Amino acid sequence: MVSGSEIFPDDERKLLGLLKTLFSDELPNHEKKETLQSCYDIQMNENIDRGLMDMCNLGYGVYERGMEKGEIKNLLIQVQKKYIKGKSCPQIADELETDLSIIEQIYEVLENAEPDSAKKELLNILVSKNILQDTVY
Repeated sequence: MVSGSEIFPDDERKLLGLLKTLFSDELPNHEKKETLQSCYDIQMNENIDRGLMDMCNLGYGVYERGMEKGEIKNLLIQVQKKYIKGKSCPQIADELETDLSIIEQIYEVLENAEPDSAKKELLNILVSKNILQDTVY
């Protein structure tokens, strides 16, 4: 059986170039538009322009979500250590200089978790609750 890349290697390279252009964080949007028109024969209109902006923002959104998940993980580890020591939510919030409502949400997840729950499982619960979404830094 022959794979698609053996049949259409130029098309595959062209597709990879197109994706690299779309997701580049180094090219300004106007250069992306020019490249799409000149190299890939994509004629820009309002719908395509809007779609381009959505695609460009997708990478940034993924990055932001990863950063938030990292922040929640670090906070979870710190709160869990203090929770095990029997510290209260207000004490933990004060010590970590973090909003009390966030600590309360983490504390609630820890209280309701099975004793052998993995950090990854707890982290997924916290991420699904979007606990940092309304926090302003």
